[in-house]
Amino acid sequence: MSAEPSSVGPNTGVSPVGVPPVVGVPSNAVVPSNAGVPSNASVPSNASVPSNAVVPSNAVVPPVAVVPSNAVVPPVAVGVPPVAVFTFGRFQPPTTGHEVLIRGLIDLAIAREADAYVFVSSTHGTRNLQNPLTVAQKTAYMRKQYPVGVQIVDTTVCGCKTLPSIVDMLLAKGYSHVVLGVGSDRVPGFKRIFAKEERVEVVPIGKKRTNRGNSLAAMSGTKMRLAASRQNLNAFTRGVKIGSMTNENAASLMANVRTGLGLSGGSKKKRKTRKR
Repeated sequence: MSAEPSSVGPNTGVSPVGVPPVVGVPSNAVVPSNAGVPSNASVPSNASVPSNAVVPSNAVVPPVAVVPSNAVVPPVAVGVPPVAVFTFGRFQPPTTGHEVLIRGLIDLAIAREADAYVFVSSTHGTRNLQNPLTVAQKTAYMRKQYPVGVQIVDTTVCGCKTLPSIVDMLLAKGYSHVVLGVGSDRVPGFKRIFAKEERVEVVPIGKKRTNRGNSLAAMSGTKMRLAASRQNLNAFTRGVKIGSMTNENAASLMANVRTGLGLSGGSKKKRKTRKR
């Protein structure tokens, strides 16, 4: 009768996986190439492989799993819907009073992670002394005043000369939400215009317009046209020198305003007076 082991432990030669051990096999023994392991054998989590163990030449290695070519890959998360913020105006000429509005627009664009646009009206005519500059002249100077942070748009180029056409153009470009920024005194009127358009929002930006004093907000186009007509270059320069505008640019702009007002050279139109 063969003796049974009296206990199960590290030195008994009994495998912890439940497979009868081979008694007396040296630690450096080579496993025969045709040795088989029961298909239902389980390896304990703390099992260790001898450092000098040899893997049989005919051992089968499971293949690396391959992802099918038609597997569906989750799409990359898309960011927030694109937003455009914009304002518009005559800018006859563009002054530091307008700067308050446009800087507010740029700040709004940063806060909303949006693109900022300023649409420049094409209203012009020598008979109308309120509009001495062409839209091309205004956009050229405004791009010097605001070289970064906002796109200055010539409305004759984009073909959007009215407020509804501006909104339609922006939505057609792919913006899902459009924000119109205007002075606080103009918000109620524009909100009524776009009351039925959910994709358009009207918000106040800048400070309330005023014609009092010599503050930046008070530098109106009317004051600058008056300064140009009086050839007051110092006052005119203070009111238009913004961004990368130079003194030479300011003088050139004043000359353009004077020409648009019908003032040739350095002289003003003479008033007709009755002879007494």
